[in-house]
Amino acid sequence: MPLRERCQAPSAVTPSAPPRRWQAWTLGAELGEALGDLANRHRPYVRMHNGRGLFYSVHLENPRSGEPLWEQADGIVTHCLRRGVLMFLTGRGFFKIVPPLTIDREALFESIEVIGCAMDEVLKRSI
Repeated sequence: MPLRERCQAPSAVTPSAPPRRWQAWTLGAELGEALGDLANRHRPYVRMHNGRGLFYSVHLENPRSGEPLWEQADGIVTHCLRRGVLMFLTGRGFFKIVPPLTIDREALFESIEVIGCAMDEVLKRSI
């Protein structure tokens, strides 16, 4: 098979994909919107959030110095892990949110609530 054919985008990201696969894409849009709301709620500390599908990252910075808030990002991840929400700890001032592609909407929004509570608690003690 030619390289060009092997490098095609998977059917999971096209509108003609089966509904189960398409769910990850539509829930990803809702995840991005919810993280945008959290970013606005913590605007001085959130430099940006970005992602696609169900893979997102949230970048934190000190509003005075512009330095990454790596301790706070790690604290948020630790808080979430203790409450059953799996996230990636980067140690570089941002955290990654990568729920399973088969997650249902209710579980996703429960996780977002835990992340929001963690951000409230950790960032409230910051700087």
